Amino acid sequence: MPKIVLFSFVLCGFLLSICVAPIHTVYAQTEPIFYKIVNSNTSFFRTPDNIDDIYFILPPTYFVKFLADYNDEILNVGYLDFVGFVQKSDVVRVYSTPKTPYLVDTVFSPQPIANLVIRALPSTQSNFVGTIPYNAKDITYFGAIEGEEANHTLGNVWYFCRYTSPEQGTLTGYVYAALTQNLSQIAPNDEIVETNPAMPVSGEISISPELQSSSNLIFILLITIPAIFILVLIFRSHNRRPKVLKNRLKSMRSLPPPDELDF
Repeated sequence: MPKIVLFSFVLCGFLLSICVAPIHTVYAQTEPIFYKIVNSNTSFFRTPDNIDDIYFILPPTYFVKFLADYNDEILNVGYLDFVGFVQKSDVVRVYSTPKTPYLVDTVFSPQPIANLVIRALPSTQSNFVGTIPYNAKDITYFGAIEGEEANHTLGNVWYFCRYTSPEQGTLTGYVYAALTQNLSQIAPNDEIVETNPAMPVSGEISISPELQSSSNLIFILLITIPAIFILVLIFRSHNRRPKVLKNRLKSMRSLPPPDELDF
C-alpha cells in the first residue's frame, strides 16, 4: 500500500506539471509588456525595412507597448493608436505597467495668418490631406520630425498631428512647425517603473493564477482521479496473483502423504 501512495503522489505531480505549464504560458502572454524610450532620438518607423519612413521621433522617458519581435534588432510596437517599429537599442523593457505610457494632452494652434495645410509626409510635395483654419485651437500633437526645409530661414521641423472638424472629419498628418504656435510644454514622464523581473519575497507563499481558477482545478482533478484509480487496480491485480499461488501452495502442503491417500 505505501507503494501505491508514493506512485499516486508522483503521478499527481507529473499531471500537475503538464496541465499547469501550458496554461501559465497563455496567462503570461495576456499581460501587456512595455518598453521605456531611453534614447532622445528614437525613431518610430512605419516599416522595419525603410529607416527613412518614420512617423516621428518618440518622446524620451515615455513608453511603447510591445507587440512582437521582428528580428534581433527591431521590435514591433504600439504607441497610442499607431503601430510601428523601433530599434531595440533605443528602448529598455520594464516589468510593471506605467500609468501614463504615452504623451497625451499636448496641443498647439496655427499662426493667425492663414490656414495651415496638413500633408501626408513632411514635405510640401507630398499629398494634400486637408487644412486647419487659422483660428483653430487644441490640435493634437504626437511628435516632431525633420522634413523638408520649406523656408531656409524657418528650419525643417514638422509636427505629426491630428485635427477633427465637422466639414473634413478627422485629419492626421504633418504641418510645418514654423507656422504653428503655443505648443504645450512637454514634461518628462518621471513615474517609477520596475526595471528588473519580479522576484518572490523570502518566506512568502504565492499561488499561481492557474491554481486559483476553479475550472483549472476541476480539469486537473478529472485527469488525476481516474489515473490514480487505474494505478490502484494495476497494483491490486499484480499483488493478487502471488497471493493465489501462495494459497495453493499452502493447501498442497496440508495434504497427507501419498501413501495415506485413499484411492
